[in-house]
Amino acid sequence: MKTCTKCNKSKPNTEFYLQKRGKNTRMNHCKRCISEYSRLHRIKNRERMLQREAGYRLANKDKIRDGYLANKNKYNKARQAKGGTEAVKEKRRIAERYHRLKKYGLTPLAFDAMFAEQKGCCAICGLKFAKENKAGYRTASNDYPRIDHCHETGDIRGLLCFKCNIGLGAFGDNTDTMTKAITYLLEANL
Repeated sequence: MKTCTKCNKSKPNTEFYLQKRGKNTRMNHCKRCISEYSRLHRIKNRERMLQREAGYRLANKDKIRDGYLANKNKYNKARQAKGGTEAVKEKRRIAERYHRLKKYGLTPLAFDAMFAEQKGCCAICGLKFAKENKAGYRTASNDYPRIDHCHETGDIRGLLCFKCNIGLGAFGDNTDTMTKAITYLLEANL
């Protein structure tokens, strides 16, 4: 047992870091006190530490690059052992969908119900939405559903393709302007 000189609590020796020099083999402050001191120090001296790190990176570009290249295979093997990039892509795909739905207050079940109600098509132009491919990514930027919502009330109106969603946004969801645009197109295409 040893008493921390910072918090004055008696703790087992394993709660103290080993000391490199001196006759006492353990530090005088416990791990928790050192951790708290380090955290506060980083907050207080954040700008200075960032400048020092940036200066080091600038002065030692070659050393950093050489260290990366020397250990590149080791890092890649470790990443592949954890499931590789496929596992990372799958996590990213799930996180993207979760955050997209959360942004509009939708649950995955509500989204799937809306998708089924629209028969997997854009509510305006009828474009068939693509299924996600094996890697979890879509085949093109226009063929996966965007969640259309009213910017004033926040109510969800439906699922649109990219072009229709951008079109509504360009007209500011103003039906008068859209009607004028339709009239213009009809008159111009005599």
